[in-house]
Amino acid sequence: MLDLILLFVMGLLLALAINGLADGWPRFLRPDQARPCPHCAQPVAAPPLAALHWLRQRGRCPACAGRLALRPPLVELVMAIGLPLLWLAEGWTPRLGLDSLYLAVGSLIVAIDVEHLRIPNAIVYPMILVATAASALGLGPRGATGQVGGLPNALVGGGVALAAFAVFFIAGALFAALLKAGTGPGLGMGDVKLATLVGLVTGYPGVVQALFVTLIAGALAALVVIGWQIIQHRYKPGRALPYGPFLVLGALWALLLG
Repeated sequence: MLDLILLFVMGLLLALAINGLADGWPRFLRPDQARPCPHCAQPVAAPPLAALHWLRQRGRCPACAGRLALRPPLVELVMAIGLPLLWLAEGWTPRLGLDSLYLAVGSLIVAIDVEHLRIPNAIVYPMILVATAASALGLGPRGATGQVGGLPNALVGGGVALAAFAVFFIAGALFAALLKAGTGPGLGMGDVKLATLVGLVTGYPGVVQALFVTLIAGALAALVVIGWQIIQHRYKPGRALPYGPFLVLGALWALLLG
């Protein structure tokens, strides 16, 4: 029980750091700093437990009654629950630390991509090195039978993901050029690099399952978004959709459920 409580608190602390980085400022160093309302830019007191703050304000800014961002409490929820669940699956092992890192970085990537349509190289490149080094040290992708794959397995997974998303990127660029909408390709190079990281983490054949879940989830989300935009008469062909969340979802699916 004490272990679960400790990991719950550690998850909240990690969430504080993730939210601070996603805000563009390391708020975890200054937790008393007010987070501005996204609508009126008025400072809204944001204690470390953003979920309690969000509930207390009923999700509304006290100045303008606009909706407060739901991301901070969601990140806290994911990390506070995710770390104990990983411990129940892995115990106090090196893989617990590695998977916790993957979960934290994945949460940060999702937060940034959803809010800014960017997947920073400063996050992806170091994690590619971490995933490669972990595979070389015996913490590589694990198959359905529990057998741990080595570095070749991880590299094959990364290569498959890189090749697949490179094709998607080129196809998206050609489609955007045909539309002449000036919106650019549907996928960005950040998505291609993140897909490569997902392949390194999941290995082969886990990467196949990860990419399948990614494509299905992304297609369903795109249909919902396009349908909603059509209803509101705001549909514009070729508009970018953040793909980082679906890549992270595919990776987590392959790692935890595969």
